[in-house]
Amino acid sequence: MLRPTYSFILGNKVVQDTANKVMMPVLNKYTGEVATRVALANRQDIDEALRQGVEAEGAMKALKPFERRAVLEKLHAGMIERKEEIVRGIVVEAGKPIALANAEFSRGLDTIQEGATAAGDWSERGTYNSLQTRANGVGYRHILTRRFPLGLLSFVTPFNFPLNLVLHKVCPAVAAGCPFVLKPSDRTPVTSLVVGEILAPLLPPGSVSVLPSSLEDAPMFSQDDRIKCLSFTGSPKIGWMLKGSAGKKRVALELGGNAAVIVDNDVDSSDQALQRLAERIGFGAFAYGGQTCISVQRVLVHEDLLPRLREKLVNVANSFNSAMGDPSDPSTKLGPLISQDEACRVERWVNQSLTSSSSSTSPKVLVGGSRKGGLYEATIVENVERTSPLWKAEIFGPVCVLQSFHKFEDAIALVNDSDFGLQAGVYTRDINKAFYAYEKLDVGGVLINDIPSARTDAQPYGGIKDSGVGREGVVYAMEEFSELKSLILKDIGASL
Repeated sequence: MLRPTYSFILGNKVVQDTANKVMMPVLNKYTGEVATRVALANRQDIDEALRQGVEAEGAMKALKPFERRAVLEKLHAGMIERKEEIVRGIVVEAGKPIALANAEFSRGLDTIQEGATAAGDWSERGTYNSLQTRANGVGYRHILTRRFPLGLLSFVTPFNFPLNLVLHKVCPAVAAGCPFVLKPSDRTPVTSLVVGEILAPLLPPGSVSVLPSSLEDAPMFSQDDRIKCLSFTGSPKIGWMLKGSAGKKRVALELGGNAAVIVDNDVDSSDQALQRLAERIGFGAFAYGGQTCISVQRVLVHEDLLPRLREKLVNVANSFNSAMGDPSDPSTKLGPLISQDEACRVERWVNQSLTSSSSSTSPKVLVGGSRKGGLYEATIVENVERTSPLWKAEIFGPVCVLQSFHKFEDAIALVNDSDFGLQAGVYTRDINKAFYAYEKLDVGGVLINDIPSARTDAQPYGGIKDSGVGREGVVYAMEEFSELKSLILKDIGASL
């Protein structure tokens, strides 16, 4: 169960004196009731956390690889001890169905293990080479390179994966030997505070601060010059604004998307295969109410297969709608959106797509389209305008659009008709088309014979265009959080 209150963590210590702190209510996203309250760090607290974080840079850098690995292994064990509280927190504060909350917990453990492995095997691994490849390199027989911790890091994390997306920043930081300050989403702060409570006693003083705070004080997490790198996951609007105000520091952004999946006519078209395909696409579109940056939003199906796959997709959407409700119920497949305002926005976008069409298109809701409070039905809309927000923007709701294509090249062009470029999925049995898609799609990752919503925690993950800059995935984030340094030796070992 959740505690009645949680406090923030400043310099590895849970702040106990909260008498003069603002206590922010955290709502149960299904009932709308207050589930717990969280103390907010103020401007002075954030400043002190940054000061202590800078002081902790030396101690964090001094940790040996095996020590960093041991810290993450202990975090892994501590998470297991508090599993019930963490999973309950995800269900309550994020409105995530309990089956998906348990899945996020398991993925979180995987991310920690990736970090522990990287801390031991990668953190101080270097390269050795020679520079005698040209005449001006004569004598420079030895060059050693390895990565060094960058220093104090700042993390800003979103609501939709309050555990795993926090760990995708925290674990690489620990593995690389960097202190950090973390601002979690004000909608889902509890899970990150639990992670901080487990981790803080394991690391040098001052190196860990988890600071829920007001929007007025949030600029300190991006603008302060003591920060060496800002890593932000969230909306494109906020991400690019933060980058513009970040100054000289390094910035990594993992932003939004309107991911597409292509289904070509060379796939296995047996009834059973198309059913599995529809279920997979439906999962990518509707699970957790489509509130992921790689949710399946645009479904492009070859005209030969469209009638059969359309029917199966509608049936899959209906299966989500018949299991919509309380996320704490194990039978629930579709819970509430993060707020009723967001559900109203999704409803408005769908309705606009039907009323603003030109004579050349005939948008149609095939299934869903209704809202009840913060719940919005799994919805499929066919033939929307290219100018519709359902096509061009990021819905972040349980809605996908269905569109046919005639030529594979046309499908590629349709996918690229987007300001985003995070991931795309392509179902084909033609290896030439698979590599053509890899070459031509303007995205950070192409998945062949899977939906774009698939992500393993070891892969390089990130996008291009408005989807961001930099890459996550533990070892790839460690590159963002470290600096390459060279040691060049001249005339060493050449003679005695």
